[in-house]
Amino acid sequence: MLFVPSYNEKFMNKAKKSSADALILDLEDSVPYSLKFNGREMIKNCLSNNQYQGYFVLIRVNSLGTKELYNDLDLLSSPKIDGLMLPKINSAKDIHKFESLIEEREIKNDFEVGKIKFIPLIETAKSLLQLEKIVTSSKRIIAVAFGGEDYLDSINGIHTEVGLNFLEPRTKLVQVARSYDIEAIDTPYLNFRDEIGFRKQGRLSKEIGFSGSLVLTPSQAIWANDIFSPSIEEIEKSKKIVESLKNSQQNGNGVVVLDDEMFGLPMFKRAEKILEFANLIEIKNEKIKLEKTEIF
Repeated sequence: MLFVPSYNEKFMNKAKKSSADALILDLEDSVPYSLKFNGREMIKNCLSNNQYQGYFVLIRVNSLGTKELYNDLDLLSSPKIDGLMLPKINSAKDIHKFESLIEEREIKNDFEVGKIKFIPLIETAKSLLQLEKIVTSSKRIIAVAFGGEDYLDSINGIHTEVGLNFLEPRTKLVQVARSYDIEAIDTPYLNFRDEIGFRKQGRLSKEIGFSGSLVLTPSQAIWANDIFSPSIEEIEKSKKIVESLKNSQQNGNGVVVLDDEMFGLPMFKRAEKILEFANLIEIKNEKIKLEKTEIF
C-alpha cells in the first residue's frame, strides 16, 4: 500500500505506474497545512482523469476534530474512491463518528451505504488496548495498519537495531486482526533507499503474520510484493504438501514425511492458503494485463 503525498504532482504521477496493490492518497501528516487545498484539487484531477484505474484507492483524511476533515470528505462525491485510511483512532467511538459522517455522504451522493471501506491506523498504546473493540466496531473495516512512529511517541520509546519495541504491538495487531478475518498491514520502513533493511523488516513482518506493508516509494512496493507474495519454492513445496497429505489421508494416515520434515493437518491448511493466495495474485496480474491492453 503506497503512501502518496497528494500535493506533490511528481509523486502523484509516479503512483500510477507503481506495482502497489493500493494507493493511499495522503491529506494528513505528509501534507503541510498550507498545501492541503492543493492536495485535494490534485486528487480531484487525478480521479476525474481515471489516472488510478486498476488500483484500490484510499484517502488518508485528517483526524476527527479538525476542520480539514470536512473538506477532505467532500472528495467522496467521486465514485472512484474505495476507502479511507483513518488516522489517530483510539477507540470504537472514533470509528462510529467516522461511520456516521461517511454514511451521510454516501446517501447524499446516491451511493450504496457501506461502499466506503475503512483501514484504521493503530498508532498509540491506547489504541492497542482498545484494538478488539476497534476492529469489531464496523463492517466497513477491511484491515488495520500499524503506525510505528506515533506508537513510539506514545510510549516514549526509541528506535533500536533489534526492534524489540515493535514486537509486542505487531504481534497483538496480527492476532486481533486474524481473529476477525481482516488484514494486518505493517508500518512503513523509513529509510526508503535501504533495500537490505526493508527486506529484513519485511521478512519479520511476514513471519509474524502481516498481509503486507505500508510503503513510501514505488521501489519499496516492488520489494514488498517480492517479500509478501509466495515464492516459487513456497508454491512448489505447498503443492507437494497438499498432494502428499491428500494421498496419505486416503490411506488412513494423518501425517506425511517430505525431505525429512513431518507435515500434518495445520501445515496442510497453511499450504492450501499459500496456493489460494498465489492464485489470487495470478488472477490480479492477468486482470492488469487485460486493462492495459484495453487502454492501449
